[in-house]
Amino acid sequence: MLAVSDMMRVSLAQYALTLFAALVSALFFGADGAASAMIGGLAYAFPTSVLIAVIVMRKRRGNPGAYTVLVGEFVRILAFAAVIGIAVGVYEDLHWPAVLIGIVAAVSSYFVILFKKY
Repeated sequence: MLAVSDMMRVSLAQYALTLFAALVSALFFGADGAASAMIGGLAYAFPTSVLIAVIVMRKRRGNPGAYTVLVGEFVRILAFAAVIGIAVGVYEDLHWPAVLIGIVAAVSSYFVILFKKY
């Protein structure tokens, strides 16, 4: 049960850091920067949350297995790339530095949880 709790904490930290990155981007790049940072962060955080939910559901039925995690990671990366691709086509005022700030903020949640825990 402890590992499930840690995974949920990582997911929540991704959303919190994405929001923080959007606020910082709003200060430097304006409203388009804030929206772009949210797009970048949520493009990474949402597929991660779905993967965590799948792993938790599989864990309740038994051991999720390496195959579930491997295929889930592959699908998560594809979903991230698809969301970024859709955002490029749909949102005309995409601000790339803000998108990268949002992505880096969501990815760095693993380190924030690690340093907060120890």
